[in-house]
Amino acid sequence: MRVAIDLGTTNSLVTMRNNGKTEIIPNQFGKLVTPSVVYSRKNKVYVGELAHQHELEDPANTFRVFKRSMGKSDEFGSDKLNAIDLSSLIIKQLINDAESYTGEVVDEVVVSVPAYFTDSQRQATRQSALRCGVECNRIINEPSAAALAYYAETKQEGMVLVFDFGGGTLDVTVVDIFDNIVDIVSISGDNNLGGHDIDLIINDAVLEQHPELSKISLEQRKVLDKKLEDMKISLSENEEAKNSINIDGQEYELSITQKDLINRSHSILLKIRGVVSRALTDAGIKSSDIDDVVCVGGSCKSIIIQEYLRELMKQNINIKVNPDEAIVVGLGMMLAIMDREIEYKDIVLTDVCPFSLGVQMINDVYSPIIRRNTTLPTSKTNYYVTVGDNQMYINFSVYQGESVMASVNKLLMSTDIKVNRKPKGEAGAYVTFSYDINGILKVEIKGDDVKQEYQNEILTNTLIPKKEIEKAQALIRNLDVQKSMGREELLNARFGRLSYEISASQSQQLQALYLNYQEEKQNLSKGEMILLINKVNSSLDYLEKTADNPFDNPKFESSNNKYN
Repeated sequence: MRVAIDLGTTNSLVTMRNNGKTEIIPNQFGKLVTPSVVYSRKNKVYVGELAHQHELEDPANTFRVFKRSMGKSDEFGSDKLNAIDLSSLIIKQLINDAESYTGEVVDEVVVSVPAYFTDSQRQATRQSALRCGVECNRIINEPSAAALAYYAETKQEGMVLVFDFGGGTLDVTVVDIFDNIVDIVSISGDNNLGGHDIDLIINDAVLEQHPELSKISLEQRKVLDKKLEDMKISLSENEEAKNSINIDGQEYELSITQKDLINRSHSILLKIRGVVSRALTDAGIKSSDIDDVVCVGGSCKSIIIQEYLRELMKQNINIKVNPDEAIVVGLGMMLAIMDREIEYKDIVLTDVCPFSLGVQMINDVYSPIIRRNTTLPTSKTNYYVTVGDNQMYINFSVYQGESVMASVNKLLMSTDIKVNRKPKGEAGAYVTFSYDINGILKVEIKGDDVKQEYQNEILTNTLIPKKEIEKAQALIRNLDVQKSMGREELLNARFGRLSYEISASQSQQLQALYLNYQEEKQNLSKGEMILLINKVNSSLDYLEKTADNPFDNPKFESSNNKYN
């Protein structure tokens, strides 16, 4: 039997097809939602509801929000489990619930992942399923599943923006729905932004009211976290949320207003705006071209998020699909498509590559082979030549990211390919990148004269930087304001910053500028170097000025805008 799993940061669900309908499978407690919580100590493991019972007595070995660590080497608790281990326990519990409910054996799962998950994170998710002894031949992006659910529920066509704001991640996807085709046009996201960050803001507000609460025990901390979560939920319907907690016989009154939360959430809202802007720009459209906005994820129920989207997109935000169930309903529809059910067999779902993939050339120039938002599956080949006479090997370092400087991006793998010793430019190798519908990369490299081939499906043991793209952006911004830096360093920092801010169409212009700059700067005097840097900065000024603004309200600023 094949089932589909919505493996969420906060909660997880499992679904199947039953008599032509999608059915969400209840867990052993009769609930459709299983908390993504694991307790593990000395090989004693509880998952979901049962893990909650140990959270207060042993919080150090009870784990949440580990989805953010997918593909990383982070370890949790005394048993030193990683995110793959913990996720496999969630998947296994959901499989057990499905088998108990149906009396059938589950031998294959379809799993959803954030659209902005990297190759390593997708591989880690697939490994989590494989560890459970089942096949996992299909990974689907969460917003893509939500788009399927929207189409199934509304039967409406048009340009749709899927805003998937979960507990730990944000994905924004532009979807064009027409003639039974659900076409993913562009993807943008942030793997370190979600409802959990709003929890932290409420926590900071409460600690300002009662600084002594920062010194409570871990067990008391868990109780406080639950109180704060209840307050966040309350703010979705009320102007003010109040609660109280008793610590060692003393009662503490807790409160926060919507207005205070909005003021404190400014940095989060700006990040949201950046992600939405990039999705629209890459799709080549403006906010006014969007026919509908689909909200996905429990964090979307926040009135603050909905009002901000309403201001940003200049249209009403109608919840036409249950945000908590949109992904799992779409996964059920995906099962129907895979099973070729009559009603759904003609529906076509396309998807795109969320990141550019390429190799490092001389002078740290990044050469994308597959650019972001390329329709999947895809396979592309580039030819690279030697840069020195009698060169025996060519090093190929594969990166994932958008910076024109290869080293700023995420290194996936590196290998040397042997070539015949010839004058520079006369020997080379063909590099083929194949990116499948699951968003997993396969690399093939073949020397043109020497019979040496290299093939590799990027493995899960590649480590991912802790802050990923946001860390790179923050690093570049910090470099950009340091007065002690030289002109060349500042220019490199500017190139890096623009790599993340401009549209996909402009990225080729940026790469050409960077490549020309690297070639022209060789053997220049100090004075000539200054002139070249000034010239390049002028070109970058023009590139920034001509960048498209996807919003109808150019700066999103007004005297009466409560989000400023």
